[in-house]
Amino acid sequence: MDKLTTDESNQNESIKDKLAKNKNSLDIARRQESRAYNELEYRSQQAKEQKSQLESLLEHRKECMAGLANAHGAGLTPVHVREYQLLLSHINSVVEAIEYKVNSSQDNLDKAQDIWQQKNAHFLETKKSPKENENEKQSEEINELANDAEISDKKYYADQG
Repeated sequence: MDKLTTDESNQNESIKDKLAKNKNSLDIARRQESRAYNELEYRSQQAKEQKSQLESLLEHRKECMAGLANAHGAGLTPVHVREYQLLLSHINSVVEAIEYKVNSSQDNLDKAQDIWQQKNAHFLETKKSPKENENEKQSEEINELANDAEISDKKYYADQG
């Protein structure tokens, strides 16, 4: 009878170990998914800000080009025209730099989206019950062990009481 109790006790410990491992795996997967989501949100905000800066700068460049086109009609001196040209040249170089940043931000956003999708899928898979994660035989074994452990506990407490 002691061997049976020891076997049942070992089975109980085995089940408890499996449950602890499952809980730990779920916690890790949840944290990884959460971090990936936060990174995705950060990258999304960064991409929006970069695009907004680019749009603003393109609008400013458009205004400068219109001013330069109207320079002769507005009576601007050659010095003013040259200043417009220099300003436009500077704006064009900044536009190139920001376009690079926008493209880079979009690439980072796409990567963050892919990573979050992977982490989210892993989290959802980890979150599923053992019946859904394991094949039918393993699920039956776990359920049988759980039932045996429950019966063993009831017998133990009945013997004690």
